[in-house]
Amino acid sequence: AASLAWADSRGTSAAAVLLVMGSAIVGGALEGMVVGAAQWWVLRRPVPRLRWQAWVAATVVGALVAWTLGMATATLGGAMSAEGQSGGPAEIGPPATYGLAALMGLGAGAVLGLPQWFALRRHVHRAGWWVAANAAAWAPGMVVVFVAAGSVPENVAGPAVYALVAVTLAVAGAIVGAIHGAALLWLLRRPAPQQA
Repeated sequence: AASLAWADSRGTSAAAVLLVMGSAIVGGALEGMVVGAAQWWVLRRPVPRLRWQAWVAATVVGALVAWTLGMATATLGGAMSAEGQSGGPAEIGPPATYGLAALMGLGAGAVLGLPQWFALRRHVHRAGWWVAANAAAWAPGMVVVFVAAGSVPENVAGPAVYALVAVTLAVAGAIVGAIHGAALLWLLRRPAPQQA
């Protein structure tokens, strides 16, 4: 509702905002399914009792909530930038933007990891650390995304942008995956708790 009101006050069509919001929901669900399936593929041997349905569902829930919060943050940031152009608060510089991106990654990572912790806690000791590992992984991952997004010249379009998106996703994914992998190796050193 806030997004629609802000869009209306700025002359942006409500249909365009709904399209962006719908795309974010679909994107979050797809990301959750792909990431959840890939993570379960790695977890299936060390944690054989963890059901793939539970893990993928938890990942989808976390991704949907994180994407929704990200949309709200982006909408608020857009409103603040628009106010800055009309005499309101000035836009923030790159260091502050990247600091906020890291904070956003910390928050989004924790949101992503919390539902996964519910699925993991009966199978792995110290599973609560998975939430912290997600936050630690997504903080630098989100900074990479923001650095890449801020480095695209305005006159660049088409294949160059797609190439930059692909490289950005690969680099951010490698960083997030490396931290996740290290956290999993540490968590899986101890035997699983006894099932009730």
